[in-house]
Amino acid sequence: MSKWWVPRQPCESTPLFLARVLQAVGLDDMAHRARLGHYDDFVCPPDIMDGMEVQHLVAELTTAATNAKPKPRRKDIEAIIEAVKEGEFDATEVESKAWAESEDGLATFKLLREE
Repeated sequence: MSKWWVPRQPCESTPLFLARVLQAVGLDDMAHRARLGHYDDFVCPPDIMDGMEVQHLVAELTTAATNAKPKPRRKDIEAIIEAVKEGEFDATEVESKAWAESEDGLATFKLLREE
């Protein structure tokens, strides 16, 4: 499936990149939640984080594709689903390093060393 959206821009965070793509297909509520980090493994708000952020994204996109009218919109959403599965919206190396150096990241690594 071809990627119809503009690729990630330099220094564009993963949540903002995903939100931009979701907004382009009219998934405004999902785009809003993407901006807040709801589908991101590193910046998801702690009160909703469950380690399944990407799976939630795919499930919600699948529902949106199923209900999408007209059919071209469905194809666009299906392209996003495939891109998610291929890692298009995974955190960048910069985002990963920032998390690893954060309080949460350091605490996680400490727990892993203890086990």
